[in-house]
Amino acid sequence: FRALTHRRVAEAAGVPLGTITYYFTSRDHLVEATVGLILEQDRVRRAGVLASGASVQAVAQALVELLLPEQAASSKEHAAVIYERLGEGLRDVTIRGLVDDDYADLEAHVARLLACVPGAPDPGLVLALVEGRLLRWLATDGDTAELDALVAADMRSVTRIPKAN
Repeated sequence: FRALTHRRVAEAAGVPLGTITYYFTSRDHLVEATVGLILEQDRVRRAGVLASGASVQAVAQALVELLLPEQAASSKEHAAVIYERLGEGLRDVTIRGLVDDDYADLEAHVARLLACVPGAPDPGLVLALVEGRLLRWLATDGDTAELDALVAADMRSVTRIPKAN
């Protein structure tokens, strides 16, 4: 995000620099529009994520897919961009509202996936667990199957209904 400039966007788009500066008069405006587009594309993608069944494993896989787009699973650098937006939202007040709205949308999708899990905890708690596992996964050489298994184990532990005394 910090490397985003009018010049780089113009070069990538193959248009004159003046075209970009005409439509995006400031760097803040350019960043806000770019991040807004990326987040909107992610919201559309998330809407199509469904669990393949009601099992904890199926829901865990869907939760990972919700946070980790298919193309990102093959590129940890791409996956890291998902989290860069959160960090940038902390630093840049211009996009903070966009990132906050996006996170609320993400949590709503987690709640939708958890609806089929008996005794499921708060969607915010599950989202925090999955994100923690995903961040750790980004720093390792593990594959997505390992990530799915860890999330499923976490799901089993937080959905366990305690025995009555």
